[in-house]
Amino acid sequence: MVRVGRTRQPADVNGPPAPPRKQAEPMSSPTPAVSAEAAAAAKVFSLDEANRALPYVSRVAVDIAEVYAQVIELRAELEGLDDGELRTLTEREYEATMDRLGGLVDELHLTGAELRDFERGRVEFPGRLGHRRIMLSWEAGDSAVTGWHDAEADDDTLHPVADLTSADAA
Repeated sequence: MVRVGRTRQPADVNGPPAPPRKQAEPMSSPTPAVSAEAAAAAKVFSLDEANRALPYVSRVAVDIAEVYAQVIELRAELEGLDDGELRTLTEREYEATMDRLGGLVDELHLTGAELRDFERGRVEFPGRLGHRRIMLSWEAGDSAVTGWHDAEADDDTLHPVADLTSADAA
């Protein structure tokens, strides 16, 4: 791939400046670069790793639940407002709050965790049980991951983590 450089070339006294020279990009390594988002999406947690992530993840999840409650409140407020300055101000506040909510969700996803429920602050961590993909589940207010379910089953009934050992879920 060739990229056009931005270096200025000396101008010809009788005409416009010469076009910029084309510069070849340095050779890239055979391994493609992985974004932080892709690396987080590929993360697989053991039960211990999920529990160790909770001090940070729990703060983000609680913030998500609080900001989500503000979004619901602002949306209800907007439904009762006629056009005017107050509606415009409330719409701006709603948009800013939605942006904040989106940023918090992005922040959570960068850890490798997934948001399952905005209102309850339920978060899931991708894991493995043998060759099965599972989701380790935590909810705001809990001190540790409390349940798990099969990631590919239609039924997401939570099973107690007592059914798992740290060696089993990895």
